[in-house]
Amino acid sequence: LETPITALGEFYFERAISLPEGDPVRVEYIAALAHLAGRLTRFHLMYPSCAMTHALHRGRLLLLQGKPSAARRAWQRGIEAARKISRPYDAGLLHCALARHLPPGDPAATAHAAEARRLFESVGAHGALARVGNC
Repeated sequence: LETPITALGEFYFERAISLPEGDPVRVEYIAALAHLAGRLTRFHLMYPSCAMTHALHRGRLLLLQGKPSAARRAWQRGIEAARKISRPYDAGLLHCALARHLPPGDPAATAHAAEARRLFESVGAHGALARVGNC
């Protein structure tokens, strides 16, 4: 169920977020994620099925740019788009992103992680289920 674009974006994001701010390698990963998100901007306008992937990577980019509120809004828009066209796996990825990056102690994080788990179970996404603990 995971696309190469989703996997690539996750790779860039996870590497960037693990490095300290100002690290030149982090800057390169953020630039690569920005390029990927930019490409997806064009596609999601033509193909609604790309809207969730765009929202996921756009939110990740915004988070890395120090804009957590804007990132959460992007992920929420992605969840709404996924519901409209019945894409539970994509919605699960977005719920997981929200759960992982809400402020510490926010009770909504638990609700988003539970929803991600429910959605992944509904489509038999066992690999994604294994990662829900990281949400």
